[in-house]
This record gives sequence, structure tokens and C-alpha cells, in this order.
Amino acid sequence: MTRTRVILATLACVAFLAVSAGPAAADGYAKYCKIQISGIPDACRGTVAVCLPYGTKYGLQNGDYFVAKEGCPIRYAVRVGKFYGPWCDYKVECDTTLDVSSKFCLLKVQGIPEDCPGLVSIYGFDGGLRNGSVVCLPRGVKFRYRASVGDIRGPWCDGATVECNDYLDVSKKFCVLGITGIPADCRGVIDIYGLGSSGVGLTNGVKRCFPNGATIKCRARLHDITGPWDYRKVDCDGDLDAAKKFVNVKWVLAWTQGGRTLFKDAPISIGNGGSHCFPKCAKVYARPDLGDLSPAWDCKVFYEDTCVYWKLYCVTVAAKPAPAPE
Repeated sequence: MTRTRVILATLACVAFLAVSAGPAAADGYAKYCKIQISGIPDACRGTVAVCLPYGTKYGLQNGDYFVAKEGCPIRYAVRVGKFYGPWCDYKVECDTTLDVSSKFCLLKVQGIPEDCPGLVSIYGFDGGLRNGSVVCLPRGVKFRYRASVGDIRGPWCDGATVECNDYLDVSKKFCVLGITGIPADCRGVIDIYGLGSSGVGLTNGVKRCFPNGATIKCRARLHDITGPWDYRKVDCDGDLDAAKKFVNVKWVLAWTQGGRTLFKDAPISIGNGGSHCFPKCAKVYARPDLGDLSPAWDCKVFYEDTCVYWKLYCVTVAAKPAPAPE
């Protein structure tokens, strides 16, 4: 009997221990939470990356979720295009969402001059931005941007660290320059490469918009007589002075009081002793007008104001032979 009682007591103790161990094990179980992403602005193509103990999940958008243990410290970062925001700490709590709205900034472009066909490009984004365009960037990142007009592009500029109370003011990245310096009574014009048809045949007083700091190609032209393309760096301190792109040339037929000079590539003629402007360093094909006796076109290049004296051309005309007697 004694031995039986001991065995029963031992079994009762074991049973009591087994029943008591149940709640302790339940309390030790990890609780996992399903955390949903929210707060990415509608105008933003942003995503969220979450660094978890079992790996990193990329490309999460509004409504997507991840699973993590309650109380577990994790990190996350927002992304727009090629821009990554800084990593941020987050402690997992169930029945909540991960609101990332404060990690994105919407910047509105302003400052492109009125009537300027300019655009602003941000490195890492496709396409150009105009006044009023909104760009979304992760808060705390730095970016580079540049101005462009047609095919003329300005230098890349470093932007400030992105905060959510800023406009992207690009007014200092554009210059509006006028054409000046074409000699008076000159039919010459200026062509600017990269502006398309709006950059062809510019005269004094015409204004065009350019990216500040850009290098442009321009040339002087008189009808189809063209000077060479040369380069000029744009700044907003002055207009585009074309005075040095033209020379004044006087044309003299020394053997007569009358007569005119003709030009192959320009529908103009200059009377004896008259002058006209020509593109500097251009090839000018000219000859005196002698009717059927006019010589071949003579190519001349002018580097400064000058005078051309045509030489007297002596032409011997063979007499027709007398008809043979019948």
C-alpha cells in the first residue's frame, strides 16, 4: 500500500507539472504582425524597401505588406527612380501601418522665363519639366539638374538637400539674350545651332532664351555666304554681340566710273566704290560685271575691313576670217 501511494503521488506531481507548463509555453510564443505600407503620394512613383531579419523586401507600394515579429526593430528606406532616401528605424507594432508620407517631398518647378521653350532635367529622371511640373523625391537626398532649350543644354548643377517646403526655382539657370552688333544697312543675320527654325536668321533686337552657362554655336550669314561656326559661352550679363562676326568691304573698279560687282551666293550687286558687310572668314565668290566678258568667279576670304580693287582684264577677240571669194 505504501509503495502504491508513493507511485500515485509521483504521477500526480508529474501531471501537475505538465498542466502548469502549458501557459508558460504559450506566453513564450513570438507574435508576428502584418504591416501594410501607406503614405506614398499619388503623384509619386515611389517605393519602399524594408530590411528584415530574414532578408530585404524591395519595391513595396501602398497596400503592400510585410510580416515581422512584434517589437522587432527594423529599418526601411524610400526610393524614387535612382534616388534612395536614408535608412530609417522602425519598431514593429501590430494593428498599425507603416506611414511613409513624411519621407517624400513634392517639388514644384518655377522660374523658367515666360515664352521660353526651356525645360529642366533632373539626373536620374526621364523627360523634361516645365513651370508648374511637380517632381517627387525622397526627403534628405541631393540631386543634380540642368536647364535646356532645344538641343542646347546647360551644365549640371547641384541642388540643395531636398526638404518638403521648397520649390525648385530655376530662374538663374536661364538667360534671355538679344542680338546686337550687326552693322547698320547690312542684310546679314545670325544663325544659332540647336534652336531649330527659331534660331535661323536672327537680326538685331531679336531675343532668344538660353541655358545659363551653356556653350552655343553661332555664325554670321549673308544670304548663302556663311561664316564659320564658332563657340560662345552664355552668361546673363550681356546680349549676344555680333559686331565681330562681320567685316565691311569696299569694291572698286579702277578703270571706269561705272560698273558693278556681282556675287555668286548672294542676290546683291555693289556699284563701283560701294561697300557692304560680309561674314568674317567666309568664302566670298565675286567678279566684276562685264557681261559676256565677265571672268570666272574669284574666291576671297576677309578677316578685317578692306577694299578690293578689280584689275583691268584685257580680252583679245579673234577677228572673223573673211569669206572666201566665190
